[in-house]
Amino acid sequence: MPDNTLENNYIKFASNFTVAIRKLSLYPSKHPAVVYSIKNLNSSLQEILNIKNAISISVSSDSSILIEGCSVSEKGSRLIEDLVAYFKRLDIESLTLTLGITDKELEAFIRILLMGPEEIKKIGDLNKVFQDNNIQHIKIAQFSYIKVQKGKAVLELEADRQQLLNRLKSKIKDYSQGKIQKFDDIQNLEKDIIDMATAEFKEKKNLLSPTKNMLKKFLLKSEDRQDVILRLNNNLLNSGCLPQEVNNLVNRIEEEISKKPIDRLQAVRIAREKAEKLEKENEDLKLKISQLQKELDSKAATYEGIKKEHLRITQEKERIDNIIRHMAEGLVVVDSQGNILMLNPVAEKLLGIKQNCIGIPLGKILKDEHLLALVKNIMPDKNGNIQKDIELLSPDKSTTRVLRTSSAVVEDHNGKTVGMVTVLNDITRQKELEKMKSDFVSNVSHELRTPLATIQQNISLLTEGLGGVLNEDQIKFLNIAQDNIKRLKRLINDLLDSAAIEAGKFKLSISKADVNERINNVVTFLSRWAKAKNISIQTDLLPENEILEMDKDRIEQVLTNLLSNAIKFTPEGGKVFISAARHDPNELMPQGAIEISIKDTGVGIAPSDMERIFGRFERGGAINTGIGGTGLGLSICKEILRMHGGNIWVESKLNEGSKFSFLLPRGQMNPALSTK
Repeated sequence: MPDNTLENNYIKFASNFTVAIRKLSLYPSKHPAVVYSIKNLNSSLQEILNIKNAISISVSSDSSILIEGCSVSEKGSRLIEDLVAYFKRLDIESLTLTLGITDKELEAFIRILLMGPEEIKKIGDLNKVFQDNNIQHIKIAQFSYIKVQKGKAVLELEADRQQLLNRLKSKIKDYSQGKIQKFDDIQNLEKDIIDMATAEFKEKKNLLSPTKNMLKKFLLKSEDRQDVILRLNNNLLNSGCLPQEVNNLVNRIEEEISKKPIDRLQAVRIAREKAEKLEKENEDLKLKISQLQKELDSKAATYEGIKKEHLRITQEKERIDNIIRHMAEGLVVVDSQGNILMLNPVAEKLLGIKQNCIGIPLGKILKDEHLLALVKNIMPDKNGNIQKDIELLSPDKSTTRVLRTSSAVVEDHNGKTVGMVTVLNDITRQKELEKMKSDFVSNVSHELRTPLATIQQNISLLTEGLGGVLNEDQIKFLNIAQDNIKRLKRLINDLLDSAAIEAGKFKLSISKADVNERINNVVTFLSRWAKAKNISIQTDLLPENEILEMDKDRIEQVLTNLLSNAIKFTPEGGKVFISAARHDPNELMPQGAIEISIKDTGVGIAPSDMERIFGRFERGGAINTGIGGTGLGLSICKEILRMHGGNIWVESKLNEGSKFSFLLPRGQMNPALSTK
């Protein structure tokens, strides 16, 4: 006998075998219940095969399941008893499973067990079916009274048959004497007798006397004789015997065990009704089980999905919390009422507040009016972002810290504002460096103005002949010096304007002026340079004078900068077009505007440069072309136009030219815009 562990493994395997058969009889191959049952079956089998390379399963003479000679029917679940029926249905006496067996082979074998004998006959025999399904690790042996090869002699083991007959006779004797009383034992005895009688009748078309006498003795003792006869009748028909032959055999047996004729047809009818009722109840039960299984599988899948999603969300939350905690910038999140929802350690340090302030309105903690702007009265840009630099005084007001805030409004699915996220950067050092740079540029520019003016004045005196008569080369050199001094003065003026804009001291001198006149002045001023490069300047101005409120000098500065850039970046023989037209009113310019465009056929601007070309010290295509420039002109133009209530933009294609356009609003200017 095997040890208890191995014996328990046998019982577990046999039970899993029966469960897998039931699942495959209810569900298709890929159903989760089938997949699980097959994997569970193979797992229990591998536990045995890890100890033994092969196991043998057989049906004993008393219809018990034997694994390696150990009976598991009495010690295991009642489910195990169902295996006997499946084995006998295909006349399987024993089978051997070897190491290396796969889930696919086990599933194919169970599908074969669920097939009927007639279905297997159509294919050939069990060996043919095994070969077709590529089952290599399962070997079977069939009962000896089955024909094993068509057209050859029948192989019989008469000794085994006689041994089975003697054993059944002994059991019938015990049954007659009342020694066998358990319902299951009586049922097993009945099944063995009917199976033996069926096999013999199927082979010989008749029952031998020992078998017939044994069957009659059992029927005479049986309390439900008619039901036994009905089961014998059905078993013979299911084995493939002819109905007429079966009817004759059953009638003879009934006549021999009873003096009075039995109304067999009525008994068959009653039994059939009972069987149909049981079959219907069984189908209903199967359907309910199937529905419950589907619901269970669905709920299990839903639960697993929720569990995985919860784990994913938890991990994502931890990841985000770690990122926020270790950010180099401060982070503050408030709701629509200004209550603090979240802040990281950097924000605590910058704002001087603690984590225990969560849920408290930001206005109660921060009294600085600039910081209150974090949660109210700030208009976002077109992308919904808010940027603002705020200054924080230390408690003793001796030092100032500058924070740059970048905020974004949080909206729900209805577009309603539910809060705001603000990122804080300490730019105190950056601001200090920018101020030092701006002060230096401003001071140097002012210091250069005076000597440059003196040099320019003296050169003018020399070119007028006050220092004596000059030859042509001397005049040429003085004119070159004069041009470079003018260029240097423009550079200094740009630096001073940029410094004034940054310091908030840049102002406009507003008066009424004509748009066409401003354009013509600039064209006249730059026409000599254009002519020197063989560049034609074409204009398409307003049909009549358009008087606007503007700083005419600053607008001419804008036009000069744009037109000089067009000439500078256009090769010799190119063209420049200047146009002016009325623009329709909109929300920002309710009285309309004048749109002025300067288009050239020059080198164009790369797409990557167009986004930053209006920034300070940005030279765009000038770096690639080798053409000089400070990178301040366009940023000054943008600020001048902004202070007029207008705007500027560019359209360009590389190697095809550029078109700079800007708008000047009509009507009265807003005084608040004329200073920065």
